[in-house]
Amino acid sequence: MRRGVVIPAAGVGKRLGGETPKQFVEVGGETILARAVGVFERNDRIDEIVAVVSRSRVEETQTTLRRGGFRKVVAVVEGGSERHESVRNGVAALSLADDDLVAVHDAARPLLPAETLDRALDAAEDTGGAVVCLRARDTLMKSVGAEISHPNRRDFFYVQTPQIFRRGDLLRAFAQAAERGETPTDESSMMNAFGATFALVEGSPLNFKVTSPEDLLLLRALLAYGVTNP
Repeated sequence: MRRGVVIPAAGVGKRLGGETPKQFVEVGGETILARAVGVFERNDRIDEIVAVVSRSRVEETQTTLRRGGFRKVVAVVEGGSERHESVRNGVAALSLADDDLVAVHDAARPLLPAETLDRALDAAEDTGGAVVCLRARDTLMKSVGAEISHPNRRDFFYVQTPQIFRRGDLLRAFAQAAERGETPTDESSMMNAFGATFALVEGSPLNFKVTSPEDLLLLRALLAYGVTNP
């Protein structure tokens, strides 16, 4: 079995502010995207990596990743107007068999711990799919009109990435979503609608998504403190 990675990075990152999309912001001398790619480059079980970026960033990204010495990056491809289109383009660019595994990982999650990735790969190999997530820790409240309830937090999870599935299953699920006119926001919801089974793998608070200026500040502080991926 071979394993590939798709890193969608075609978004504009409006919530972070500024002219540079968050995945191309440099932190500690390296872009956030390059840091995310590096997690998979260093893992011996990963065979191929595809980065998906906007048309205007393809050449720049190819140059940056080549200079960074990322040997497993087999392609930098153009994304679509929606995330699922970008991921589909990336999956199609991998030279994997239908039974091989594809991990989809947000470019804006640069501190994915190596042990979390390994656990997710183990689970996907056993079950055919795995989704990294965090069990809810805080008290949850649901408000519908004037009615307020407190659901049991043990039943809820915050979804992270990577989300890992067989390549063939992903491509068939994308085709099904297109036929239905659906625009899935992530692979777990799409694969759930497709009827796929997958394991939930405990994630890490370090695997947060850089979305806001506060997240970027936290990332800079963690790197300055010496927190990084092994």
